[in-house]
Amino acid sequence: MTTITATGITAALIERANNASFYGIKKSFGDLTETAPGWIAAENACKKYLVDNGICWNSFYIIKARTIDTTGTPVPYKAEIDFSYD
Repeated sequence: MTTITATGITAALIERANNASFYGIKKSFGDLTETAPGWIAAENACKKYLVDNGICWNSFYIIKARTIDTTGTPVPYKAEIDFSYD
């Protein structure tokens, strides 16, 4: 399992998706208009990590994504994404 940290809009979209669905960013549950953008942002962050680090991969699976409250306010600026890849 690999954990990456995403910031900015990606973190905000993950937060929005997690608040919209009990199941988090898993796009097959909850309100898709809220969860899909968070899922897509997390996927893009994973792909960027793999490409930027020159990792050969065939597929990857997002295990979970959670926001990190960095300021003590309810609005996050960072999110952690756990994923595995082949």
